[in-house]
Amino acid sequence: MEPGSSGAAWMSFRLLAAGGVGVLRGAAEWVEGFAYSPWSSIALFAFAFAESSFFPIPPDVLLIALCLTDSALESLPLAMYFAAICTAGSTAGGAFGYWLGKAAGRPILTRLASPGRIEAAERLLQKHDIWAVAAAGFTPIPYKVFTIASGLLRVSFSRFVLASAASRGARFFLVAGLCRAVGRPVRTLLERHFGWITLAFFAALVGGFYAVKWFARGSGTCHPPADPLLTDEHSAAPPDRERPQPPAGGGATGRPGTV
Repeated sequence: MEPGSSGAAWMSFRLLAAGGVGVLRGAAEWVEGFAYSPWSSIALFAFAFAESSFFPIPPDVLLIALCLTDSALESLPLAMYFAAICTAGSTAGGAFGYWLGKAAGRPILTRLASPGRIEAAERLLQKHDIWAVAAAGFTPIPYKVFTIASGLLRVSFSRFVLASAASRGARFFLVAGLCRAVGRPVRTLLERHFGWITLAFFAALVGGFYAVKWFARGSGTCHPPADPLLTDEHSAAPPDRERPQPPAGGGATGRPGTV
């Protein structure tokens, strides 16, 4: 590791940790140390999986360390590869957390969060459904609480997985992209402002969604001038009935058919 990286990793953890869950400083350093292991990719997947359901240390600590290695700084595909592994592990771990909530119910949830946080998560899920999952997946909101609560409340599993993959992927690819773009000084940026960065990006995403929705609704109120041929006055009249054709040869009586 680089000199002083342990302290930086711990500061990153304190700001990135879901819901401010406290852990020992040595545990954060231990996680970061896997960046220099031949099993670093497997460790990244495992930590991302575990953090989505029960482990207190976010995978961002190891992801940042991996993306700031010399090889990753020189290779954008490698940095994106680490982000993809982190996304896959976190999404799979979220599905496991969903299963825990569905199978074990509230007792497992009370072991991981305070009653106030559980109540807030349930209220947000009942009101906003998968948007609450997406917010927890992207921002510093405790994601693991929402994965388990989603299973407890029987949120649609397919929609849950979609929201988890999109939000966690956006978060981890953002981290990898910042590491690649800024380089090692990004540590200081993420230590001090990561929470605000993710909140700003999520606010922009939600704001953009509502702007598009508002624009589409506003556009729908402007209709082109009505075609006079299609107004009720003309369209209400029944179409001309097809005139009956006279029988061939004047009919059975031999007289010409009448119209």
